[in-house]
Amino acid sequence: MQATQRLMYIYTPSVFWAFLTLFPHLPFNNSSFSLKHQRKMKLLKLGLTFLLGAFMVYGGINHFLKPAMYFPFFADFLPKEALTYASGVVEIIIGALVFIPKYRYYGTLGILVLMIVFLPLHVADVFREQPA
Repeated sequence: MQATQRLMYIYTPSVFWAFLTLFPHLPFNNSSFSLKHQRKMKLLKLGLTFLLGAFMVYGGINHFLKPAMYFPFFADFLPKEALTYASGVVEIIIGALVFIPKYRYYGTLGILVLMIVFLPLHVADVFREQPA
């Protein structure tokens, strides 16, 4: 698989579902759909939101289990270990927020911001001779 395809597989679903959760007034929740269809879409969106949250928590835990895997993403002059652990903590917190209804909006907003912040790191990695 090419590096650009890997990048697309990582970012497209997560940004898409974070965007849908942040903006519930999009056509997917339009009142022109039947009530049955609206309930199905709401359940599907909630299930995929939980799946995204679970992936974020798993990814955050993985920062602690296999920190060396994340070192190539950081520049040599940065404290790689500290940044890896810090980003792991942030991913776990943001992923966990998705499961709490009161904080779901903030969790999905955090995922969207995190994906945008990490995007330059992944784009730079795609163009390296040996991507991570």
